[in-house]
Amino acid sequence: MFAPAVSMARSRLGGLIAVACAVAGGAAMATATGVLAESGIASHTPVERLAAADLTVSGRQYVVQDEDVDVSLTERVPVSSDLVDTVAKVSGVEAAAADVSFPAVILGADGEPATDPTVSGHGWEIAELGASDVKGTAPRDDREVVLDADLTRAEPGEEVTLLVNGEQRRYTVSGIVDAPGSGLYFDSGTAAKLSGHKDGEIDLVAVKVAEGASVDSVTEAVRTATAKSAVEVTSGAARGNVEDLASGASTGMLIALSTSLGGTIVMIVGFIVAGALSVSVAGQRRDLALLRAVGATPRQVRRLIATQATVVAGVATAVGVAAGYAMAGQFADLMRSWGMLPGTLPLSWSPLPGLAATLLLLFVVQLAARAASMRTSRMSAVEAVAESRVEPREPAPWRTAFGFVLMGLALASAMAPIITRSEAAFISAASSIMPALVGLALAAPALVRSTTGWLKRRLPVGGNATTWLAVGNSHGYALRMAGAITVLALAVGFAITQVFSQTSMQAVTDDDLNSGTKIDATVTAPAIGGLTQRDVEQIADQPGVDAAVPLIHTTALWPFTEGDNKRADELPMLAFGSGATSVIDVDVVDGDMSKLTGDAIALDSATAWVEGVDVGDRIDLILADGSKVKPTIVATYSRGFGFGKLIGSSDLVTGHVANRHYDAIAVAGASARLSDWAADNPGREVGTGAASAGLAAGTASPDRWLNLVVSLALLGYVLLGVGNSLVAATTRRRSEFAALRLIGATPAQIRGMMSREALLMTVLAVGAGLALSVVPQSILGLGLLGLPWPQGPLWMIPAMAILVAAIAWLATAAPTRRALRVPPTQALPAQD
Repeated sequence: MFAPAVSMARSRLGGLIAVACAVAGGAAMATATGVLAESGIASHTPVERLAAADLTVSGRQYVVQDEDVDVSLTERVPVSSDLVDTVAKVSGVEAAAADVSFPAVILGADGEPATDPTVSGHGWEIAELGASDVKGTAPRDDREVVLDADLTRAEPGEEVTLLVNGEQRRYTVSGIVDAPGSGLYFDSGTAAKLSGHKDGEIDLVAVKVAEGASVDSVTEAVRTATAKSAVEVTSGAARGNVEDLASGASTGMLIALSTSLGGTIVMIVGFIVAGALSVSVAGQRRDLALLRAVGATPRQVRRLIATQATVVAGVATAVGVAAGYAMAGQFADLMRSWGMLPGTLPLSWSPLPGLAATLLLLFVVQLAARAASMRTSRMSAVEAVAESRVEPREPAPWRTAFGFVLMGLALASAMAPIITRSEAAFISAASSIMPALVGLALAAPALVRSTTGWLKRRLPVGGNATTWLAVGNSHGYALRMAGAITVLALAVGFAITQVFSQTSMQAVTDDDLNSGTKIDATVTAPAIGGLTQRDVEQIADQPGVDAAVPLIHTTALWPFTEGDNKRADELPMLAFGSGATSVIDVDVVDGDMSKLTGDAIALDSATAWVEGVDVGDRIDLILADGSKVKPTIVATYSRGFGFGKLIGSSDLVTGHVANRHYDAIAVAGASARLSDWAADNPGREVGTGAASAGLAAGTASPDRWLNLVVSLALLGYVLLGVGNSLVAATTRRRSEFAALRLIGATPAQIRGMMSREALLMTVLAVGAGLALSVVPQSILGLGLLGLPWPQGPLWMIPAMAILVAAIAWLATAAPTRRALRVPPTQALPAQD
């Protein structure tokens, strides 16, 4: 089948070019997504501070989900200090050292932090593992410290000022060490106290393997020795993720991101590729009919088309895969610039994403090609020849009915925000566009036939000939017109939905924050690892300050079972100290926010309703360090979009997560003394309003910008696919143009006919696309904000309509003019 497939392809390049473009674009996006997924699975941050340790024993930084991706824990999960002795006794282990970390920075001569905030304090024994040169002695008490050679010019015996856990103290430099990474090293007892761990807990165990021993063998022996403990034994490059928790959490984010993007990309790519192939196959129906007439079996016809499409796709995927690797690098740089991806986490580059994208696209092409040729291949030779020029009069009844059912279900899904003001309702309304577009694709032929039939009956007798031809063609070739309308409606509906979904979410979030935030100033300390209760008390004592409320940004997991599977929902959690009602108003539905102390939480009322819980109930949660807690619900509130589904007490976090400092202190009341206080306390910064607290309206989160960028890339792909499909569909009508010219139509009349067809197609497509997107977005605005129209830049709607109209006109006018340059007597034989 290869030779005849290639021969047919050479004479039908117009339709196959559209297929090639669709496949290349799809391969690029699939490859880029695959690179992100592989990076989430296989990429690791380079090992620095723990480079001298051949393996580590640490807590499990994840919660297992059955038949799903495990959920990462963003705070360090502690392990028992007894593991140090257990591991040290394993054969082949030279040394095992406990590691703890806590905020510690050197203050410069100006009194400001002189070291990077990523540098922290640790116990001396962790430095001993890899110290190649020690000048001086190890720290002997709580007044001595050993500094990394890269951090200071001080000499042993000199004094330095350190800020440890937010408190300023003078220390004697007992030694200077050249150890892997950077750090400030204290004696073991002091480090244990400063770490804030409970007695008998540490961050991890660093293990050095004896010379001549096999790292792999010792790793397995350590796993056996620690099998009864819930720990992870890690060796090789994966130690980097143990050392740097942010990179470990980012790998989970990459997997989740690529998984969520993958479904949308596959659906869009399948839609565009299938549309391009249907145009290509439609242009070859006469050839296929003749093959049937000379004895080709239905299976051979389908195989011929599939082979032809696969040859074209094979070339296109090579181009698309190469572009996809470049896209992945640019996408990762963008994520790093927004702080979503650590700069130290590299992407994984291997042939696997390209190979997976190639196999996926070839499968889609095979499936779409066989589906597009199914009807023609099953016909008898006589029927196939007859239908190669004339479309079937009526689409299959089941197709139309199923299309209307899907659109009805999409509308029902879009009504969710009217019932409940929640994130689930938002997602339901925003995602209703996809089943609606599939339903439109199925029902479009019947809709086009009935609409154009209505127009045809109302055309005046003796009216404009080009208008009569345009309407008559659209009615007679309803399937062809419906295909063009569907892809144009896809562009309109997808663009409107993606843009207004983001802006609607931003609008409702801003509305909640504008109405619920009462913060006059915010104090932060990113350079010194956060703020302490001492800072809260001092700020509260400043003249003019009405309230100083500490704030922590963290996450919590809500475990549940789904059938026999264990699952956990990850929820962002704002944790406030006492007096939260002084700085926020979450519009309490039930309960009392003033009781948000100790082991207490407040829930978004929609979440509470869905989960079937109420004020006074206790629920199971897993904190970001893996601690299992059972807090009491003290209030429910309505402003969940601005403040999240879950608000906790800061006591709940600091009482379980070791040495967890406050991310910010929200201040109510104007005080001119705050800046003076910050100047007297190194590392503290004062900002006006709630921006520094992460609660300012009008600030889009990085993930929303990311969604917008992805949506724009997908929109570009859709518009490219739409344009190529329309060009291919118009090009295959050369024989039709030639026949019209032979019976007396002038080139101007044919161009006028095509312009009117393009106008009719655009009106129907824009109308359908807007109906399927603007209606759900209006329902979204009504349900979330009480405003019955899309929330966002309304100019986007006419702009998108004009863009689609321009693409439709250019994609029909240009190939029409090119086709009319060929004399009709040459065009007919060339086409046939």
